[in-house]
Amino acid sequence: ISRLMGWVGRVVIIRRVDPNAPGVDGALARSEARAAAGDLEGAVASLQRLTGPAHDAMAGWIDDAQRRIEIDRRIAAIRAQALADLVQSSGVR
Repeated sequence: ISRLMGWVGRVVIIRRVDPNAPGVDGALARSEARAAAGDLEGAVASLQRLTGPAHDAMAGWIDDAQRRIEIDRRIAAIRAQALADLVQSSGVR
């Protein structure tokens, strides 16, 4: 039984999904919840507090998310400018 449990322990990883959990599990749960709610900046902020191997493992995702945040900001600025130009050209106040 102990060998079986040892084998299962290598195959199955149990992770707490409580956002209030301390450490890496809590940071991942908080980040996942924020991303699911559409708060990508909050998700990134949760993960940037990680250190060591956990941070290294998430570095690619963090970089991709930061690029997405920058793209979303630029798109919002373009939309705002286009709307301002449209309003100005139509004479609407």
